[in-house]
Amino acid sequence: MREALARIETKRSQNQTSVRGGLDFEDAVISFVRAATQGAPCVFDITSTTAGVGRCKKGDAILRFTDESAFAGTGVVFEAKHDATYTIQRALDELDAARKNRDAAAGVFVMARSHASDVFPRSARFGSNVLVMWDDQDPATDASLHAAILLGMALVMR
Repeated sequence: MREALARIETKRSQNQTSVRGGLDFEDAVISFVRAATQGAPCVFDITSTTAGVGRCKKGDAILRFTDESAFAGTGVVFEAKHDATYTIQRALDELDAARKNRDAAAGVFVMARSHASDVFPRSARFGSNVLVMWDDQDPATDASLHAAILLGMALVMR
């Protein structure tokens, strides 16, 4: 039992600094957003591996409102990062590029709490962009991500 726990802890530590950890975090964000928006008048698509309008791959996922909504066709793009090099400005620049690439009116940037700097906001809005810190291992941070998703959806009215 101790050996199994040690292997799990070793893997978790390695994922904190590897590309695999970033992909696992992105998957967790996508799963959370999908669950949070289930039943809403929108379609949620994973777009991280497909080129967008600008022929780049910025924008991990897009939430696009259906014809049942007053905002039909309008989208909210999501970016998930597990990368300590992201500053507030770099996150905003990434979201602006992702919004343009995915033809989205609003964007939500989800930063892994484990990699966020001391000055990265827990949750903040900058125009049509929302920045939020989230820890996929800590349910206490789920409310912040849920609020950021709802705020992103509300910002499509702007």
